[in-house]
Amino acid sequence: MQPGSTDTEMGSADGPSADFQRGLNPLGRFGTAEHGAAAGAFLASPSARDMTGAIVIVDGGQLI
Repeated sequence: MQPGSTDTEMGSADGPSADFQRGLNPLGRFGTAEHGAAAGAFLASPSARDMTGAIVIVDGGQLI
């Protein structure tokens, strides 16, 4: 899994570079730990049983 800008203690949504990071994201917001956890839960579930060698990008469209 490849997360984008995520609101954590290390990368705070109100930190010194937060506005710059928001500007890189089409949704204009930081992701949350819950977003990453939901993607991880999917990857660990039977629904992802046929996924192999894939990178799941959870970045709110930042790589578009």
